[in-house]
Formats: sequence, structure tokens, C-alpha cells
Amino acid sequence: MVWSNGRAFVLEPPVWVGLDGYGRPARLTPAALDRQGWTHHRAC
Repeated sequence: MVWSNGRAFVLEPPVWVGLDGYGRPARLTPAALDRQGWTHHRAC
């Protein structure tokens, strides 16, 4: 699990799956997640 923009994403190869800012399912490629930025810890 990684965090991006305050939301959790989990790897379901070949994409990362989480929720967007409206609570809808979101799927990001590894490249898209890298562009958006991520961390192993939730930002406060």
C-alpha cells in the first residue's frame, strides 16, 4: 500500500487501485502514480 494525495492505493498488477477525490474507484498506472507523487506513509 502507498499513499498519494492523502488516499491509499494498493497494487493490483499491472495498476494501482484506490479512490479519487470524490470517493470513486481510481486506477493508476505506475507511471501515473509516480507523476502524481506517493509515499509509504499517510500525509497529515
